[in-house]
Amino acid sequence: MGKFKNKIKNMFSFHMITSFKCNKKKKDKNLTKREKVLKYTAIVLFPVLAITSGVVLGFREYNKEKNKIITDVTITTDEVKRKIFLVSNDNYTIPITVNMNQRSTLQQEIMDVFDLLKTSSKANSKYVTGFINDNTKINSFNLENKTLELNLSDDIFDTKLNSVNIIEALTLTYLQFDEIESLRLLVDGKEIKEFNSTPLPSYLDYKFGINQQMYSIRDIIGKQKVVIFGKRIYDADNQYLIPVSVYANRGESNNITFANAVKQSFPASTQLKKVDLYQGINAKQDESEDFSLSINSSSLSDENYVNRDLFDLVNMSLDFMDINETVNFTLEGESIQVDGVYELESYSVSSCIINEIQI
Repeated sequence: MGKFKNKIKNMFSFHMITSFKCNKKKKDKNLTKREKVLKYTAIVLFPVLAITSGVVLGFREYNKEKNKIITDVTITTDEVKRKIFLVSNDNYTIPITVNMNQRSTLQQEIMDVFDLLKTSSKANSKYVTGFINDNTKINSFNLENKTLELNLSDDIFDTKLNSVNIIEALTLTYLQFDEIESLRLLVDGKEIKEFNSTPLPSYLDYKFGINQQMYSIRDIIGKQKVVIFGKRIYDADNQYLIPVSVYANRGESNNITFANAVKQSFPASTQLKKVDLYQGINAKQDESEDFSLSINSSSLSDENYVNRDLFDLVNMSLDFMDINETVNFTLEGESIQVDGVYELESYSVSSCIINEIQI
């Protein structure tokens, strides 16, 4: 628009305007009638033409700027992060975070997630795979009272994989939706009561468990089952945090039992390593009505805030155990805020990111 203003300014400069006014009466006396008509016609028409030219130039400048703005517009697609669960070739149920196109309905997202659980899943890796046969279809599904009922076609699962891991992975994938609290499986309209000799409850939820290790009765007397995370390193490019069920000495409150669990080492047969983040949780914990963990300075992302990754890991563990308690941290008796979490009421475990991949 700057060029436009300069053009108008040049047309109506002080010199041009005053040229019409100089010695007006003196010159009129020497003009013929024809000359006077031409002169006054010019006086009237010239400004009109100048203004018209200015308007045209103005529209040209405006359209030029307008077109420039339009060409800079980019179209983006909204994405949502979802946790799905796949099965490893050494029989672990592993959570994977993927980016998916955000759908307008929950039903569409349920279908998209189902495709990512198939044996040809885009989320597959060298060590982790989908478990639903590619030709399996959803005949119908219904969500009522937070129970998702999936009615599937026959020949559902890849039977080369561990049957317990398959049921765990399918159940936990759909429990990651805030709108779903249990899963009911049917094949061609009939309820599945067992799979490969593994009995199944009518309604699957967190009680079915995840990555449960084999223990003798003697090893679990006086202990409580706790879900914590271990680290599995397959190779330099494939490392996963894996939730596993272990037994720990029962404390007076859940926070004490949890602290007992994370201090344990995994048996060599599991090929799991302890998660470094747990080093920040103190071995000694005070009994607490809520889930309050005493930590040391290694749990801080800076001197004022708790590492968000530790907060997410603890909350995911409680979610797997179906414990509805608010996690908070104390350092030397003082409450410490979590980095990036300002309102616990708005925090959702389903938003936690773990083992994220791009597909």
